[in-house]
Amino acid sequence: MYWDMYLANVKISRAFLYKGDKGEVELVTGFIDFFYNKINNKKIHLIIYFKLLSIFTLENKALIQNTMKTKVDSINQKILHILQKNARISVTELAKYVGLTVPAVSERIKKLEDTGIIQGYQAQISYQLVGYQFKALITLKVFMGRLIPFLEKVTEYKEIINCYRVTGNENIILEVVFRNQKHLEDFIDRLITFGETKTYIVLSNKVENAPIQAL
Repeated sequence: MYWDMYLANVKISRAFLYKGDKGEVELVTGFIDFFYNKINNKKIHLIIYFKLLSIFTLENKALIQNTMKTKVDSINQKILHILQKNARISVTELAKYVGLTVPAVSERIKKLEDTGIIQGYQAQISYQLVGYQFKALITLKVFMGRLIPFLEKVTEYKEIINCYRVTGNENIILEVVFRNQKHLEDFIDRLITFGETKTYIVLSNKVENAPIQAL
């Protein structure tokens, strides 16, 4: 019965199907919140989740197969580790670290980029030195019918540096920077029109932007 309800709502999920910069397809489903609010059964939640995962995998079969062609061997692992530590390193210097020629390293990096393993390069800045006093993590338990409006609105909030959609009682986790307490208060006032919030002020970072170890 519940899977039939999913199929009836599949058009909603397709409305949030889009392509990323590297061609990855991401599926955002507004109706999952309907199940979490209406169905108090964790087993059913898991069944729906794995059904979605199966569909997502099939729809991305070409991307997955293309990625598998680029073997993340020990040399590629070194390249990825170094680039995550210092993306501005020259190819010449990187080649010395991994013991290959410059053309060979350039070709490996290009393949890692083309398959989407390397998704981009960016600068890391100090939010304190550009005018913000503190960072906070805010969870949002979205009201029924307010998820889609929130997803449409969230990119307009310049304070948000990361937004995660998660499982559990809260639908959303936000990583946000603020100039002062008044800024935080004003932001919460805007956010509570979409759901219930909980705010956690970040005191310090014990692990930050650690390199991802390829498997």
